[in-house]
Amino acid sequence: FTQLSNDQFKFMSKWQYFAILELLETKDVIHDTSWIARRLGISEMEVRISLERMVRLEILDFTDEKWIERGSGKMTDINSSISVSARARSQAQNLEKSLFALENVSGELRDHSSMTCSINTESIPHVKNLIKEFRRKISKYLNKNQDKNEVYQLSISFYPLTKTKDEL
Repeated sequence: FTQLSNDQFKFMSKWQYFAILELLETKDVIHDTSWIARRLGISEMEVRISLERMVRLEILDFTDEKWIERGSGKMTDINSSISVSARARSQAQNLEKSLFALENVSGELRDHSSMTCSINTESIPHVKNLIKEFRRKISKYLNKNQDKNEVYQLSISFYPLTKTKDEL
């Protein structure tokens, strides 16, 4: 995992940045801003701005008519010095996308789950570490497959961020 700097996260805290990076890894990717915009359900201008910003932040390169990720691994924003408000805004966007998926995406294509439990608050740091390990294990597992065809979000809500070919 490659940790984003505070400056990188500040400019990439909107959901579409990570969605674009993941979409670029799908097997049927078309390196065209209008195609990316349609797949993510955002404007072509938002895609252009996002791609240009990631090039300036040295996260992407544009070579041979393709956007290529420069990092040596998956991007992560786990950095205790990143502002609480920036993290909160980012998570709020993820929760809004999750609610939309809960109401609009077939149950076969998503998972929303939760649990209620009593705890000893001294176990919170350990539980947070277990959650981090779980996310990284899921990421490693999913990245083994070379035939990626959709982009999903995991917040213990697992749902598509891309529109399917049938929806385009």
